[in-house]
Amino acid sequence: IGNALFKERRLFEARDSYTKALMYCPFRRDNIEANREYAIILANRSACLDQGGMCDAAVQDIDLALKCGYPKELKFKIYNRKGHALFGRKQYLCAQEAFKKCKDFIGKSEMT
Repeated sequence: IGNALFKERRLFEARDSYTKALMYCPFRRDNIEANREYAIILANRSACLDQGGMCDAAVQDIDLALKCGYPKELKFKIYNRKGHALFGRKQYLCAQEAFKKCKDFIGKSEMT
């Protein structure tokens, strides 16, 4: 549901849908890095937050998604989003670092 709402640009409804999905998503506390599905939902919610101008919350979701096992082949996307959110916070050097990581992960994605 969240993806459909996001495509329709209904960002806050999509955000709420992703938040609800997080409540029902299994989470392994014994191995935090093994929560791929949880990490993807967080990343999707971060897209809503970033595009909705909620940069601080977007960065928080991105950082947690990275800790929870966000897939390596998609990391270029999340680092690009983090760079955008940090730029929105006027944290230009940190944004530059995130964009560099984005570039580095493009070679590790399925795009090559």
